[in-house]
Amino acid sequence: MSPGVSHLRASNLAAFHLVGDRTGLPKEQADSQQFRPALFADYRDLSRLRYDFPLVLGHGRNNQWVRSLADIVDTVLQKSAEEGIEGEEIRRQVLNLEQEIRSFIDARQAGSLSSLWQDARQALVDEAGSEGLSDNLDKAYAQLDFDGEVIDCDAHLPPRLIKHAWKQSQQLKALHLHTRIDRLINKLSDILQVEYLHSDEAHDAAHLESSLGAEDHNVFDFEAMAGILKSVPVGEPLPEKRQQRIKAAIEVLESQGFVAASGSDTPFSFSFDDCDKTLAAFRKRLPAMAELVKAISIAELEIENRYAESRHDIFYSDFDEDHLGAEDLALFPSYLVYVEQADDANTTQTMLKLLRTGLPFKIIARTDNIPGDLSTATGQLSFGIQGQQLASMAMGLGNVFVLQSAASSLYQLRDSIMQGLSS
Repeated sequence: MSPGVSHLRASNLAAFHLVGDRTGLPKEQADSQQFRPALFADYRDLSRLRYDFPLVLGHGRNNQWVRSLADIVDTVLQKSAEEGIEGEEIRRQVLNLEQEIRSFIDARQAGSLSSLWQDARQALVDEAGSEGLSDNLDKAYAQLDFDGEVIDCDAHLPPRLIKHAWKQSQQLKALHLHTRIDRLINKLSDILQVEYLHSDEAHDAAHLESSLGAEDHNVFDFEAMAGILKSVPVGEPLPEKRQQRIKAAIEVLESQGFVAASGSDTPFSFSFDDCDKTLAAFRKRLPAMAELVKAISIAELEIENRYAESRHDIFYSDFDEDHLGAEDLALFPSYLVYVEQADDANTTQTMLKLLRTGLPFKIIARTDNIPGDLSTATGQLSFGIQGQQLASMAMGLGNVFVLQSAASSLYQLRDSIMQGLSS
């Protein structure tokens, strides 16, 4: 065997020994599940260990958007189990229930924590047949104050965890914008309603009669009331041009597709799996963004009765996406891009191109093959090295938040994840 082949063989074995990479092994060994790295031998059954995973995806603020199952169970025991020997029985039983949930997750059973808790409770009660066990587990369940989807540390963890965090980070921004839009619509509608109440149509006897309850129809003389109201002097009517301007602003505010009411989906999607598609979608929506910013600005001027046609008509007639500033863009949701396999130089360059725009894009770049091809024949760097270069170049842009991590460390870095997604 030549020295070059021997060196390649040793490198491949080292990659398998240290990180479990099978790509350099002979095909019969790479496909076999009988071989595992010696360093991983103690962890062949992770469901028997009590550690950070599985995780529960919640819907609270700050660090309450995700918690580990172990942390949640510890909190439940603090509330439900007495200190000392008196609480030992319920502690043991709840920890057994936690282990049962871990077994479910290891067997690929999906669901919320509350549903898995009940399934595990039923399995333990059926096995033991103890009424005391059932009562203790119900007592502990009553103290469960955190619920959500349960996920394990697998290949799907990074996108599921970070997409969930991104959605949580967008909720507060979306709520502020939606509340602002609702307030503007109501205020503009009030202006039009006041104008309508001063109109001849609103003073008509039929309209007056319909505006009161049926039991009052025999009490009032609506023809006489209409005559009196028509003789009362009113102020100057709202100019037709202003009415049309207010109606146009309301139409834009009501039809916008960037934020939706709580519990509903927006017409626009802000999650993508391709950098070029993300940038194309952003550019396509720029005119709609400009229209919404324009409508918000006009609405606020009209509500304060500060719209001056001689000055503002010229400005808003030319208002388009080129007039959008950083403060305007900050009103809208950010875009999340998930790059499944970021192992080649072209993908790295595309991600950097997106980051250089300075626009609100969040990118998840994932790889399953850290060592890559350890031979130098291909002339390609593995993502372990490419990732370092990408992180360094991204930080060199000056306005990019960078986090580089193994999937197993994401829970420990949850605060940094939320900080980056919120920036």
